[in-house]
Amino acid sequence: MTRHIVSIYTFLICVCALLSAAAISCDNSKRMETLARVQKTFDKNPELALEMLDSIDPAHLKGKEETAKYGLLKFASLLKAGADVESDSLLLPAIDYYGSSSSPSHEKMLTHFFYAYHLQQKEEKLQAIHEYDKAINAAQSIGNQLYSALSYSNKGVIYADEYLQEEELACMKQAFSDFIIVNDSSRIPGAYQSLGQAYFHNGMFRESADNHAIAAKLALQASDSVAYADILLNLAATEVCHGNTDKALPLYKEVSESFPEMFKSEDYGFMSEAFLNTGDYENAEKSLQLMGNVLADLIDSIHWYTMRWHLYRNKKDYEAGALMFDSVCATSNQALLNTLKFNLLHEETNYMSQELHTVKKIAAQRKTIIYLVLISLTLLILLIIILYSSAQAKNKHKIAAQKEEMNSISSNLKKAIQSMKEKEEMLTSLQTSKEVLLNQLSRLNAELDFLKCSLSNKDNLLAMRTELHDRDKMQWENKLKCLNREKEDFIVKLEHAESNIDKLSKSLLISFRDYYKMASDILGTNQYTYKKGLKELFIVQRSELIKEYSSPKTIAKLDKDVNALMEDVIAKIQSEFTLDARDFKILVYSLSGFNYKAIATLMDMNPQTVSSIKSRLIKRILSNESIHTALFRRYLSAGTHTPPQK
Repeated sequence: MTRHIVSIYTFLICVCALLSAAAISCDNSKRMETLARVQKTFDKNPELALEMLDSIDPAHLKGKEETAKYGLLKFASLLKAGADVESDSLLLPAIDYYGSSSSPSHEKMLTHFFYAYHLQQKEEKLQAIHEYDKAINAAQSIGNQLYSALSYSNKGVIYADEYLQEEELACMKQAFSDFIIVNDSSRIPGAYQSLGQAYFHNGMFRESADNHAIAAKLALQASDSVAYADILLNLAATEVCHGNTDKALPLYKEVSESFPEMFKSEDYGFMSEAFLNTGDYENAEKSLQLMGNVLADLIDSIHWYTMRWHLYRNKKDYEAGALMFDSVCATSNQALLNTLKFNLLHEETNYMSQELHTVKKIAAQRKTIIYLVLISLTLLILLIIILYSSAQAKNKHKIAAQKEEMNSISSNLKKAIQSMKEKEEMLTSLQTSKEVLLNQLSRLNAELDFLKCSLSNKDNLLAMRTELHDRDKMQWENKLKCLNREKEDFIVKLEHAESNIDKLSKSLLISFRDYYKMASDILGTNQYTYKKGLKELFIVQRSELIKEYSSPKTIAKLDKDVNALMEDVIAKIQSEFTLDARDFKILVYSLSGFNYKAIATLMDMNPQTVSSIKSRLIKRILSNESIHTALFRRYLSAGTHTPPQK
C-alpha cells in the first residue's frame, strides 16, 4: 500500500514538472513573438509598440539576447514617441550584446543608430558621428537604405550645427540618394528640403531653390499643408538671398493668406528684406512690426535690429536710426549691443581657410606684393622728381637764353644812350645849324623807337616762356595719371591676395580641429574595447600621445596655434580673466578640439570632473559682458541646434 502511494506521488510530481516546463516554454515563446511584433511596429506606431512592451515583465526576461532586444526596442520606441530619455541605461545591454558583435544584423544597426541619436540630443556630437558611421556600415552590410539615409541625414544636421557646410552637403547628398532608393513617398519631400537647406548653407542658392521647388510640389501632391507651407517659406528665403525678390514675394503672400501661423521670426525678417529690395518701405515696416512680436532669442533680436537699421538707412531717416541705437544702449543687454556694433559698424570678414603652411605662403606673397607696391611708389616718386627736374632744367636753359638776349638788348641800349649823349654833346658844341640839330633829333627818335621795339620783344619772350612751362606741366600731369593707374592695379592685386588669404584661411580651423579630434578619439577610447593583440598596440600609441600632448612644449604650441587661428581668443580671455594652470590647460585643449574624455586622460583626472570644470569655465567667460563677448561666444558656444530626424 505504501509503495503504491509513493508511486502516485512520484507520478504527480513528474506531471507538475512537465506542465511547469511547458508553461515556461510557452511564456518564452510568447515574449519572443511580442518582441518580434514590436520590432515590426515601433517604426510607424511607437505608441502601440510601447503598449505591447508594457505587457512584458522585465523580471521574466531570460538570457542576454532577450534582455538586449527588449531594452533596444523600448529605448527606440520611447525616442520615436518623442519622450525625453535622459539615461541610456535601457540601451546598455544592447550596446554590450549587439555592439560587440562582429557580424552585421538589423539589431546591431538599430543599436548604433539610436545610441547615436541619444548622444546627438545630449550634445556629444563627435561620439554621435562615430556611432552614426557604425550604423551606416551595418545598414549597408544588410542592405537597409532607410537607416543609412537617416544616419547620413542626422550627421548632416550635426555638421550644420558646427557650421561645417561642405561636410553637411556631402552627407545630405548621400542621404538623398538613399531616400530615393527607399522610395518612401512620406520621406522624399523632406529629403529634397534637407538637401535644399544644405545647398542654402553653402551659398548655392540656385540649386537650393530647385530642390525646395520639387519638395513643395511633392508636399502639395501629398496634401501635407504644414510641410508645404514650411517648404514655401524656405524657398522664399532662398530666393531673397539669390536676389529674386519678384519670385519671393508671391510665395510669402501665398503662405500669409493660407498659413499665417507658420511664419517665424526669421521669415518675417526675410520678407522685410524682400520689401526693402523693392522699395516698399511701408510693407517692410509692417513685416518688422510682426517680427518684433515673435522674437524668440538673441539671434532674432539682432536680425530685427539689423533689418530696422537697413530700413532707416534706405529711408534716410538717420534720426530714427540714432534713436534706435540709443534705445539699445539704454538696455542692460550688453551682448546685444556689442553684437550689433560688431555686425553693423565694423562689417568684419569671415575666417580661416586651408592649412597653416599655405596661409604662410600666401602671407609671404602678400608681403611681396606690399614690397612691390612700395617699390613702385618709390619709383613713381623718383620718376616724378626726374621729370620735374628735367622740366626745370629745360626751363632754366630757356631762361638763360632769354637772359642772354635781354643782356644783349640792354648792352645795345646802353650803347644807344651813350651815342645819344655824344650826339647831344656834339649838338651843344657845334651849334652849327638848325637843320643839323633836327637831323640829330630825328636820328635820336629813331633810336628811341628801336628801344621800344626791343622792350616789346622782351615781353613776347616772357609770354613764350610761360606757354612752354604750361605745356611741360601738362605732359608731366599725363605721365602722373599713368603712374596712378599702375598704382591702382597694384592695389587691386593686393586686395585680391588678401581675399585669397581669407578664403584659404577658412578651412584651416577645420583642418586644425580635425587633426586634434583624431588624437582625441584615441585618447578618449577605452582600451578594453580592443582585443588582446590590438590592445597592446593601442596602449603604446596612446602612451606616446599622452607624453607628447601633456608636455609644456606642446601646450605652448597649441596655445600659439589657437591664438593664430582664432583671433587671439586665449590671449584675450587671459587679459580679462585670471586662469590657474589647470583651467588654462583645459581651455587650450578644448579649443584645440579635444573632448572631455581625452582631456581627462591627458591631465590624469576624472572625466566628469573635467566636464564640470569646462562647463563652469565657459559659463563664466560667456556671462561676462565685454567687447570680446561675441568673439568668445563664437569659439566657445555650441551654436544653433537643428533637431535631428528620427
